[in-house]
Amino acid sequence: MPTQPYLMPLPEAEHSPAGRSPADRRPVESQPNEGLPPFVKTWRQMYGIITGVLLLLIALFYAFMIHFQ
Repeated sequence: MPTQPYLMPLPEAEHSPAGRSPADRRPVESQPNEGLPPFVKTWRQMYGIITGVLLLLIALFYAFMIHFQ
């Protein structure tokens, strides 16, 4: 998957670089939940899951460190 949004091509008459500004190439609107796994509904929920998993890993590694010291 590309990391940047798809850019719409310009009409043939506007293909010359002279007089073109960055506003002439706008990203195509995409779905706000595009790229999420099927079990997650929003990006906020995805970030919550990732944060929870990372906190769980930190706690487990800390417990292993204490136990095997």
